[in-house]
Amino acid sequence: MEQKVRRHPVIPGVLQKLQKPRNRPVFTGFPNSWNVVGRHSLKVEANSGSVSFLQLRNYLRKLQKPRNKAVNTVIGIFASFVLIGLTVFSGVSQEKPKARLAVEFSKASCDDLIAYVDLLALPLSENSGAQGLAIFYPERGNPGPAIRFEEFLLWSQGFIKRFGSNPPRVIHGTPRAATKVEFWIVPLGADEPKFTAADSGETFANVSKPFLYNTEFGGEMCPAANPKLMADLLAFNPNVNLRVVVRGKTARYRHTKMNEWLRKLVTREKIPRDRIRVLLSEKLADYYPYQDVEFWFVPAARYSTSVSANR
Repeated sequence: MEQKVRRHPVIPGVLQKLQKPRNRPVFTGFPNSWNVVGRHSLKVEANSGSVSFLQLRNYLRKLQKPRNKAVNTVIGIFASFVLIGLTVFSGVSQEKPKARLAVEFSKASCDDLIAYVDLLALPLSENSGAQGLAIFYPERGNPGPAIRFEEFLLWSQGFIKRFGSNPPRVIHGTPRAATKVEFWIVPLGADEPKFTAADSGETFANVSKPFLYNTEFGGEMCPAANPKLMADLLAFNPNVNLRVVVRGKTARYRHTKMNEWLRKLVTREKIPRDRIRVLLSEKLADYYPYQDVEFWFVPAARYSTSVSANR
């Protein structure tokens, strides 16, 4: 006749002995999924089947037997290899980091650019192992906006030290149907995003007429003309030259500004003098009725053409 369900009297004593600390596996009790039934013909029923009480008792007695040092050493070495294998497997199976696009844009005011630069600068300041990538794709035949966007980035890096010791790498992309700028975060160990860099002279290849790049004083929130950027663009694009228009009310002001900028461009930045044409004008610009200096990029084919500074 089946007896009422209760724990076998032998089990509490065995468990009490197993609670003593020792350097071997310790039996901590039966899983909740096991049901102990009967008294003399006791069986322990588990989800995966059943084992007799005698088998369980013999197993518990084996756990109580102390192991010798050799066995413990072998077990320790085996466990170490298992842990090392799991660690290596975990490292191999871990997903490789990927480059992340921080922001992309085609049009932006100088106020917008402050926020865009922060989206690139903040992750780089928090992770010195990461690299920033700034790719500038100019509009075909109209590279002015992309150049000014790059100028703002360089100003953020050089003047206000926005990137600290981890500045982004600047890439001049091939001209496209429309201006496009991409700021990327490349974690350590990640591959760089795919891009197509412009060849020498390609940025200005379809420029048919002179265009105003920037002025000496820039704008309210926009940086002024960057001599290094002008030098880099001229060095990489032999098919374009620079026109400097000095607008001033007096001849003294005009000649002073001309000499000042020739020192910056020729002496400091090493731009060949024959690639710079200087025009002096006493007429102030309509959009900025103050004394200023303008910088124009002119296709080399039109460089020899005489153009009045009063236009």
